[in-house]
Amino acid sequence: MPLAEPHAVAAVYALADRDLTRALLNRAQEETRELLSSSVPLSDTLVDEVIAAKDPELLRALASSRTGDTPGRADALLRLARLGDPALARALFGDASGPRPERLRLTVCEGAAATKDDPGWWAPEGLVRWLLGIEDMHLLLPALRSPFPELITHVLRVGGDKLKPRKHLAACRQVLAHGGPEALGELAEQPGVLCHTAAEAARWACASDDPESALLEVIRGGGQPRAVPTGQARQGGSSGGRPEEPDLADGGAPPRAAEDAVEHAAGGAAERAAGSAPEGASGSAPESDAEHAAGSAAEGAAESGAKGTTTSAIPLPPAPAPAPVAAAAETGTAPAPARSAVDVTLEVIGAIRERPHVVPELPAPGSGLLKWDALLLAHRQEPFSHTALSTLWRHPDCTEEMAVTAFREVRGRWSRDGDYRLYWSLLTAVDFSAGGSTPMGILLRPGVASGVFSAERVVREIGPARQVLNGLPTEEESVRVALAAQAARLGDDFAHWRALYTLVSRFAGTVVELVDTALAEAPRHRGKPWPKPLGPEFPYRSPVGGRAAFLTLFAHADVAARCALVEHLDGRTVQAMLQECPDPAVRDRLVEVHGPRALAGLAAHWHTPREVIEELVAYDDPEVNTALFKWTDLTDAERRRVLSGRRTRPNPEAGPGDRLPVTEELVLALRESARPNWLLPVVDSGDPVLCRVLLGSRRVKVHTPAQQLHMLTTLGERHGPEEVRALLDETSFPGRKPGGRHPLPAKTLEAAGAALDAADPLAALRELAERAQSPAGKAEYLEEATAASSDTSLAWAFDRWDEESGTSTPMPWAELRDLHGTRPLHDRLLPHLAGLDGCPPELQAAGKEANLRLSHSGYTVRRGKTPPSVAEMVRTLPLPSAWHHGESPWLREAYESGRVSLDEILHTAHPAPTVVAFLGNQTGPGRPVRQERFEETRRLDETLRGLAREHLGSDPEAWALVLRLLPEFEGTLPELLTAAGAVVS
Repeated sequence: MPLAEPHAVAAVYALADRDLTRALLNRAQEETRELLSSSVPLSDTLVDEVIAAKDPELLRALASSRTGDTPGRADALLRLARLGDPALARALFGDASGPRPERLRLTVCEGAAATKDDPGWWAPEGLVRWLLGIEDMHLLLPALRSPFPELITHVLRVGGDKLKPRKHLAACRQVLAHGGPEALGELAEQPGVLCHTAAEAARWACASDDPESALLEVIRGGGQPRAVPTGQARQGGSSGGRPEEPDLADGGAPPRAAEDAVEHAAGGAAERAAGSAPEGASGSAPESDAEHAAGSAAEGAAESGAKGTTTSAIPLPPAPAPAPVAAAAETGTAPAPARSAVDVTLEVIGAIRERPHVVPELPAPGSGLLKWDALLLAHRQEPFSHTALSTLWRHPDCTEEMAVTAFREVRGRWSRDGDYRLYWSLLTAVDFSAGGSTPMGILLRPGVASGVFSAERVVREIGPARQVLNGLPTEEESVRVALAAQAARLGDDFAHWRALYTLVSRFAGTVVELVDTALAEAPRHRGKPWPKPLGPEFPYRSPVGGRAAFLTLFAHADVAARCALVEHLDGRTVQAMLQECPDPAVRDRLVEVHGPRALAGLAAHWHTPREVIEELVAYDDPEVNTALFKWTDLTDAERRRVLSGRRTRPNPEAGPGDRLPVTEELVLALRESARPNWLLPVVDSGDPVLCRVLLGSRRVKVHTPAQQLHMLTTLGERHGPEEVRALLDETSFPGRKPGGRHPLPAKTLEAAGAALDAADPLAALRELAERAQSPAGKAEYLEEATAASSDTSLAWAFDRWDEESGTSTPMPWAELRDLHGTRPLHDRLLPHLAGLDGCPPELQAAGKEANLRLSHSGYTVRRGKTPPSVAEMVRTLPLPSAWHHGESPWLREAYESGRVSLDEILHTAHPAPTVVAFLGNQTGPGRPVRQERFEETRRLDETLRGLAREHLGSDPEAWALVLRLLPEFEGTLPELLTAAGAVVS
């Protein structure tokens, strides 16, 4: 049979008088032991009777209880500790795993004085024997107050060096009081146990006629005898330690004279240690010796100051400095040894060899301290690292030979943000035609920009032409002039440019030679179209290789030539030209020749500028719209316009049916897509194909009735009610198995079907859609969405509304309040609303009560029914399990919120164990009562005592029966008392 919970047992004892309490100790021993060993507050009457009964089991249970700040516990344990019972001492003292208050441990040790001769203290399970076997000073420190000299000696031996001298003297007084002069003398003669001051004081006290008075005289510091040299400290000891109880006078802070002595002693010791170091020694050893000597001197001075004696220390004069150093100190400057270029170069080489991946430190430019021939020779003997070579190349004094050598070694792996020394020979140092990871632009761009290289000379003398054209900085005027001259030679003859395009990818000569060769081979290309044409690339990537070189030279041809040639270019080249923002005349010619769809190449990446998008949408071209939809960041409104086919500039004469078609490419992209921002705008399209694509998607779903009905309405407006009926009757959707359930919910299907049967189907559909999209419709949707599942949050439902409608709308507070006034909103919705800003007070209060109902484990939400009040739930539903301090948190919250009274809990709540624990916490010992509830709590106490007198009287058997029936009793508390009284009578 299970036992009653300690909180319930404590509540029963709180109602019993002293005689009943004494009687219940014998009749409910098991329940009482569980109560005493717990942390539940105890009444004073119960503690008195337990101690008076002297029952070993009950006393042991109380001694081993978990202590805390619960009322009655700390005082009860202190009362047990003062008994000096060795059988309880170990449990009261506790151990490291179960911490006890320091005051309790001290009381245990002090209380042992009354029973120190009891052998139980020294038993194998006794406190003294246990403490003698541990070395944890946190546990041992209270034992200095114990009456056992052996234990005090053990504490001093373990941690005496961490205690102040006053603690040693207090320990001596305790040994003298309980062991006599003999024990004190033995303690004083044990080496390394007492500090020097305490040992001498103990010897002097033992030799006097009145040892106790003599020792007390030393402790107080009055009439201090000369035989006690208090100015000395225990060797190896420390004046610091744990925070101590202020039971004895402290020595106070050392006087200022002692602090000065510390400073002088530390300085002199440090100088002596430094002066005694071997000549030429370096590192940390002499410094450590000096610090050790200074620390020892400071420690001794501090100890002397703490004991009240004066200490003098004469600082040694500093050792004379060496002559050169002294001269430098007098003049303020130190002689700088001259270094030759050979020495500096050797140091640099040594640094590179020792730390190859660290940037070496080089002498200042123009100093002439680097032998570049020697550096080259050292590199050829054993190659330098790339880091070292890059650093040498950056130096302004770097020679041409070193620069070429460094470039050959580090090309493709050098830092392009460095200021490197450039020479013309670098352009021919490597074979750029072989490709690889070194584009010529890394030399041409800084070289031409700084004026080191002439653009005209580069075009004439350096190859390959592809690398030169791709590497020249076209923002430089000299480059534009040089390239325009070569483009002018090609003119507006497409054969010339076609020949150049076919040659440039593998041509090894210069740009001038490339143009010469193209002009020579032009007859073979006359009358031929663009070689191997390619269409636009999505997403767009900048051209490379031969196409990029061709475009660079083509961009420097005059406008007339480019306008004449654009009709021959392929789609990929046209796209690249458009990306570079060509001359307006050239762009107009491109649109004229290739049509507006050529501009689709501009809408080729996600970062297309907004001004470009706004320009392109105005063309109202299906191909351009497809590119914009797939590859650019269109707004939701723009996507809805593209899918609906509406023009940006509609033709008034064409009528509302003038719509742009949606390309097959875009339909396929939508069918394969899982992006909500692509598929949800379909609801605004009115396209039956797109509507089926949306409904067939298994990854994107229309959740809100507002958008479901809007989709059906726009479909009916464009294609008539019969198309809507066909969609409702559809059984096969792309992406779904045929014959399955319709993707639209049954409620929407039923409402739309009824609208189609009306006299004016489109008007009925519009009315349904407008009602669903109104604030009232939004309020109904939010309630239905959150009520459908406990996992659906209000934030999720709100986000779905905004996502599907494409607009951000405010919360319809007025409509929600009106709806709640008509019929209560769902319990799952109200707590979400209560946590939002702007929630009306009435909805906030309803949300808190709904949250309380939902937190009850026995409550089930039932749609369409008025939820019960909290008082009704207390009356009809069993209270949730009690686990927090023996009571039900749900009942505590219900009472604290004012939704149920103590009287209702007493007479209607069940089961009885939970009710008893809760009411006991209200009226039990030491429980604080708020002023506004004092009267209610007083009436509860009177009612409880009246019920107990009525049904149980003073019969201890009836009270004991209540404790036995309580754990499994499922009725109310009055029913429990009635049953117990009836059984006993």
